Amino acid sequence: MDRDGARRTHDACGVEAPHGGSAGSGPPLATGPVFALLIGLPAGVLSAVKKGTSWDVGANVFALWGLCTPNFWLGIMLIFLLSVQLGWLPASGYVSPFEDLGASLATTVMPAFVLGNAIAAVLMRHMRSAMLQAMSADYVRTARAKGLLEKTVVLRHALRNALTPVITLGALEFGTLRSGAVLTEQVFSIPGGSRCTRCWRVPPRSSAAWYS
Repeated sequence: MDRDGARRTHDACGVEAPHGGSAGSGPPLATGPVFALLIGLPAGVLSAVKKGTSWDVGANVFALWGLCTPNFWLGIMLIFLLSVQLGWLPASGYVSPFEDLGASLATTVMPAFVLGNAIAAVLMRHMRSAMLQAMSADYVRTARAKGLLEKTVVLRHALRNALTPVITLGALEFGTLRSGAVLTEQVFSIPGGSRCTRCWRVPPRSSAAWYS
């Protein structure tokens, strides 16, 4: 009597999907948050410190662009520009860092950029808001009155307190990151957990084996 809700199978990449589980996540899911943090947080801090300047305008334009750009369209455009036209990066596939570190970095640059783009924009906007609020706090004015350098005031006083809500938001955005990996891994033909979703063959609800 078959009580299995899903049968073990193999996806197109030869990754065996475990019974009742997931085959894991592809490399963009790990490198995407790194890109989002490296770009979003510094851009938010710079935008807050340079409020009203061209740096602030540029950072806000970047955030708006990141929020409005679909992942699949951005991936296709990057492949066309960097792979087809310029030939700088491979268009698809993935190489393990244990096999070739250089090739692994080359195959993860574009997927990581695509996946972390929207998250970086969200983090930038919230980092800017939190920094502006922290910069107007009494303890920051006291630190400036003591004669501390502006760099010390920003990094050691304002930034440390502004990071708390941003870190919370980053944890909540992990679900968005996971959903974006579905399209990203398909566009770049990268083996990962999202590609295994098409491997599950679930019997119809009317099947006798489903209820037996």
